[in-house]
Amino acid sequence: MLSYQTVTHTQDPEALIQRALPWVLEAGNPYYTLLFGSAESALRVLESWMRRTSSEISTSRLQFLSCESELAGGFIAIGGGELRKARMSDGIALLTTCPQ
Repeated sequence: MLSYQTVTHTQDPEALIQRALPWVLEAGNPYYTLLFGSAESALRVLESWMRRTSSEISTSRLQFLSCESELAGGFIAIGGGELRKARMSDGIALLTTCPQ
């Protein structure tokens, strides 16, 4: 059975991050990999950003379609007013993650 959900509908938000993380990386590639130096580094940073409610890629913004226990698709939605704040927050996180 297909169901449309948000992170508040899942019993294990941490598992949701792990399942959605490769999709987030691919949606932002090749930029994320170039920005963070490798796919592995990008995954580590993006994973931490997905936990931050202030991030553009926060799981709180994740909308997904599930089929039984599998993710069938999804997207991260953010309004224009929030986008500026979220990108500023991610920019500050980027500077603290990659200070050089």
